[in-house]
Amino acid sequence: MKKTIIIGLTLLVSTTLTTALYTEWSEPWAFTIQQNNPYGFELYQGWNLIGWHENESIMANQLGYDIGASVITKFNPQNQEFISHIVGPVYDNFEITQGMGLFVYIP
Repeated sequence: MKKTIIIGLTLLVSTTLTTALYTEWSEPWAFTIQQNNPYGFELYQGWNLIGWHENESIMANQLGYDIGASVITKFNPQNQEFISHIVGPVYDNFEITQGMGLFVYIP
């Protein structure tokens, strides 16, 4: 006998997790997917390269706290140098704007 499955999926995104309502036949069940950060980056221990796609800018220190990074690094093409911000102190904290590429270190 062939069975037909009707699936309905609703995603509600918050700052820490994604909640989905999954309906199979007539009995819905809810599940939660825990993300490792609120921006949807899949990050691994060590160095990662990310692109900032959000419309709003953010400070390097805040991004570091949000994604669990200890270092955020950008490249300054005018001076041909890397600028690193160690998460915590305000020294070398810089603004991250849409389209920037960044190296982030996850301990």
